[in-house]
Amino acid sequence: MRAHGPAVDILVIEDDPGIADFLVDLLRYEGYRVAALAEGASLEEIAVSPPGLIFLDLMLPDRDGAEICRRLRAEEATRAVPIVIMTAAGPAVRMQRLRGCAYDALLPKPFDVDDVLALAARYLRPATAPTATDEIGQRAAGE
Repeated sequence: MRAHGPAVDILVIEDDPGIADFLVDLLRYEGYRVAALAEGASLEEIAVSPPGLIFLDLMLPDRDGAEICRRLRAEEATRAVPIVIMTAAGPAVRMQRLRGCAYDALLPKPFDVDDVLALAARYLRPATAPTATDEIGQRAAGE
């Protein structure tokens, strides 16, 4: 990752505009910097400015989400970025398609809002959330 941090905290790669918009709105409301791509987009673009976390749909029309996951893991710049695979596929299909894909978490569709937020919190801290030092500094300044 870049030394000065990613341009966005979370990248959502999802072809369903309703789901993508919902995730972007939800995560922005929680203080994360979020961007969405409708499809697999250029992996080179992602590698130039890797996000802190990727929510990746398994079944995209232009490219298989598992293949995107494998390619992101093969690139030095994106190897350590946590990947959450989102899918409505059943266990047998998931097992077959995700073979060899080193994802960090699985988010079955339809998903629960609390699960999305828990996954985001597990891997990231919102950009707007105060740090412990911020809180200590505010108390010391009498705020």
